Amino acid sequence: MRRRLMLIAVVVLSGLAIVLWLAPLSLKGNSKAQSFFAQGNRLAERGDYDMAAAEWEQAVRTDPKLIEGWVLLGEYYFGRERFEDAIRCMSQVVERAPETPDCHGRLAIAFLSVRSELAAFEEAEKELKRNPKHIPSLAVVASLAGSGGMGEKQLAALEQLVQLLPEDADFLEKYCQSLLERKRDAEAGAYIERFVKLAPNSHLAATYQGILAYRLDASPAGSEKAIAHFKRALELEPNALFPRLYLGKLYLRIRDTSKSVSILEDAAKKMPRKMDIQFELANAYTQAKMPTKAKLAQGRFESLRKDNDKMRGLMKRCAVDPKNGALFKETGLFSLSIGNTMNARVYLDHADKLTPGDPEIDAAWKKLEKL
Repeated sequence: MRRRLMLIAVVVLSGLAIVLWLAPLSLKGNSKAQSFFAQGNRLAERGDYDMAAAEWEQAVRTDPKLIEGWVLLGEYYFGRERFEDAIRCMSQVVERAPETPDCHGRLAIAFLSVRSELAAFEEAEKELKRNPKHIPSLAVVASLAGSGGMGEKQLAALEQLVQLLPEDADFLEKYCQSLLERKRDAEAGAYIERFVKLAPNSHLAATYQGILAYRLDASPAGSEKAIAHFKRALELEPNALFPRLYLGKLYLRIRDTSKSVSILEDAAKKMPRKMDIQFELANAYTQAKMPTKAKLAQGRFESLRKDNDKMRGLMKRCAVDPKNGALFKETGLFSLSIGNTMNARVYLDHADKLTPGDPEIDAAWKKLEKL
């Protein structure tokens, strides 16, 4: 989804830059700055963008109030993937001319590109207050809100995106997932059908069909239908985890304990920190009359549940005390320790801003980069 978000952003931003280059600008103020800016535009029209950027840099150094120069520099650096420079330029636009169309949205994309998730989210929200249908900003919120305990914001953003981009399979897939996570099965059905039509060979499409069948029909025929969907998902993606989890539950439902134990053990090896898998594995061992293994799986489940409860508690404390750097650091480091890399980035980013230069946070960022 992150890759798709960046593609949308590049298209939107590149289009804006072209419009700005070709539009006649009526500049006021420092004549020397105007001269640098005009020369940059002429070079850009010839395709000499590097030289054009040098002229625009001269222009904004001569007259920092030259908003058009900051805008074009921001677009140039974004295109060159020099995101720190893009942030420098776009921040000037936001500060000096916050009414500039798309300025917060562009800055959000730039922050996201350097993994400053919190700043990206804040800028995207500012853009959406002005333009609720701003696609790149909606994509930022959809990408990040779920990691910060703001699932309803994520769902609302995804709902907008699937309405604005009805043929986009990536956003539709994420929306189906979000609806299923919230047990909104009646709504999810129609969107899953749309997703299957758009991506008939997606293992996720088959997985979502299976989840819906599992929940809506517990009869033997319904269970067999769900099993078929999950087997199809594994044919398309042999390493997928959720089909294994649900197949384990389904085999328990139809009293095939040996198959249930086998597939859940395999799933647990692939994702040992998945709480649901350990819970179902304990049930499978119990029904298979393997009490020792059942006790061990139940213990792993309880340990993971404690970690999950601690994570939720830390996130709630951060929400009510947003300036507590030590608390955000603790939350980020704990997230990293339990393998939740998305939450780790969000909370460590905020902690880094509140307490810059902390060696433990620096070490955590290095570990995240490796992951």
